[in-house]
Amino acid sequence: MKITAEVKPEGNILSSKMYPEIREDTVNFIVPYHTEEEKSEVRSTLQMVMGQQAMKQINIFSIKHPLNGWFVVFQANL
Repeated sequence: MKITAEVKPEGNILSSKMYPEIREDTVNFIVPYHTEEEKSEVRSTLQMVMGQQAMKQINIFSIKHPLNGWFVVFQANL
């Protein structure tokens, strides 16, 4: 018996070629969500942990993964 696995380049959510929003020299915290309410809860939780001042330095946006759906990205420059 032989088992093989195929890697799809679009599966790498940190690929700046597939997702140009993921810039070089950044730290990215990426969380999946299924509803806008869930996305809002993730953002509120992170703001509670990080603090409002730190959140001002974080770029927040969503990306759609072709295999796994929507993710909210919290991106900070290095």
